[in-house]
Amino acid sequence: MNMVRAFAIAALLLAIAGCAAGAWLASRSPLAPFLVPGATDIQVTELGFGRRVISYNAPGSHYEWYFTLARNLETNRWLPPDHWGLARQLNTYTRVSPLWFGYLWEQADLHGEPSRARISVQRWLDLPWRRYLSR
Repeated sequence: MNMVRAFAIAALLLAIAGCAAGAWLASRSPLAPFLVPGATDIQVTELGFGRRVISYNAPGSHYEWYFTLARNLETNRWLPPDHWGLARQLNTYTRVSPLWFGYLWEQADLHGEPSRARISVQRWLDLPWRRYLSR
């Protein structure tokens, strides 16, 4: 019986450590994928756990930053906007990364002005096993 108890405690500690690591991962999105070469006056505003707004001045012609960033996101396996859905989704890119205990969802909304990018980034964890516990 002590062996079963030790295994249960070890499994619980491992699950807690995994969730903590996932939460840390979800809250700390990297900045580099959302910057274009030559960006200046970079500002990052934290809006809460896993949410931030990245803004900067971008070189090049009007909205060149948008098309460069969109191309980079799609190259890195972000799903492009749904052009058949709601109008507010036209600038939204998403990516889902599987983790051993769930999924890391990322969403980037591209907005701004001709030479000023404003990207809202949100990350969250989806824990499928949580749905089974609530039944």
